[in-house]
Amino acid sequence: MVENIYHTVKFFLYYSQVFGLNPVILRRKDGKYYFQTFWLGICYSLSLAAFLCFSFQFSLGNIKMFADNDSDIMFMHTVCKLVLGPICVGIIFVSSALSAGNVCAVINKLSEYDEIFQRNIAQMKYKWIKYIFLCCFLFSLGLCSAYFYNEDIVLRKVSERSLSIYEFISFFVSWCLFDIVSWTFILVVFSFLYLVYKKFFQINQKLVSVLSDYDKTDAQHFDYSDKVFFITQKIIEGERVPTPRPQNNTDLRKYIIKKVKQIRHLHILLVKISQDLNRIFSTRILTIVSLNVILLCFSSFLLILMLVLGRRDSVLGTAIIWVCTRFFPTCVLIAPFCLVSNEADKTSALVHLYMSKVEDIELRNELQVFSMQLNNRKLTFTTHGFFDLDGRTILSVVGASFAYLVVLLQFHMTMSSLKGNKDNSTQINSME
Repeated sequence: MVENIYHTVKFFLYYSQVFGLNPVILRRKDGKYYFQTFWLGICYSLSLAAFLCFSFQFSLGNIKMFADNDSDIMFMHTVCKLVLGPICVGIIFVSSALSAGNVCAVINKLSEYDEIFQRNIAQMKYKWIKYIFLCCFLFSLGLCSAYFYNEDIVLRKVSERSLSIYEFISFFVSWCLFDIVSWTFILVVFSFLYLVYKKFFQINQKLVSVLSDYDKTDAQHFDYSDKVFFITQKIIEGERVPTPRPQNNTDLRKYIIKKVKQIRHLHILLVKISQDLNRIFSTRILTIVSLNVILLCFSSFLLILMLVLGRRDSVLGTAIIWVCTRFFPTCVLIAPFCLVSNEADKTSALVHLYMSKVEDIELRNELQVFSMQLNNRKLTFTTHGFFDLDGRTILSVVGASFAYLVVLLQFHMTMSSLKGNKDNSTQINSME
């Protein structure tokens, strides 16, 4: 626990220097900058710390604004948003603190795997700025949607002096707290998984290049691209020693067998890194997806309710925006896991394809070992076994939303009929 707290504080120092908040530059022993990977983490940490404390103070008090609302389901939606949202943010914050040491280990593995990794991360802070602006736009859109939908309730409370301006502002902060934290976390996950996806893609390209040129007898036609991908061989061979260029067919075949073995070792390393990332992010992904599914059910119900009641365009448009903002983050969060798993499965398909074409016994044995490794260490992403992170999960989210939407509609129709019967009985009793 003490080590995790240490890494959490250490990460915060590294995050803050990216934004100029920390004048102290922490360095390695060799003088190079360290852990520029988590430049996005400053937004993540600050939003968690500030908004979490701010929201817990006012979330329960803000629910009273909707207590006199006619729709019980609207009240339930508000309770889920203002209570479950901060609770989920708390879970995300605790999970982030406890997994800081594991993230540190993954960063070291990726840095050892590829020396270009740190340079790519240093350039990433400029590349991801447009995505941060996109998220800020979505957050502003969420604020506008909360205003449009709740203007009849919130502004009426403000005009009646029963809700202060400070409580009015805290309502919007609490309303958008979960969206801010979840989108920041999605950016962090996407940046990690995208780098892993690129490495799997390079492995497949290298495997195709090596095996497709296996039968070439002229060594000068072979693709010698060590500097493109195999920049560091120190993971497997210690210090990197440049591989001499083969001069005949025998040396060329030995060279190819050696490269296939290196690809096999690098592939299993990437699988381990992917599994570590899955274990680190599983709790937070489960929390975000679960709450998004709950809110998607309520948002879909409100959309149908607005269509039935024929409300004005602003409210109807807000309901549509809510459905999109609940479903879109789930898709963006699951998409990188689908890309990585699909690219890892392509390696297995390539190995089995070339096993039937290779005649060399030694190379065939190496491919058989590679095939056994792929079958025994198949890459799958799960959220602690609750559901898999693949394309079927998105379809499951849609199916679950429709199923619970039917339940909400039946509940609403039952409550409306009971309320109508109660009003009729009250009128009859008053007439008597």
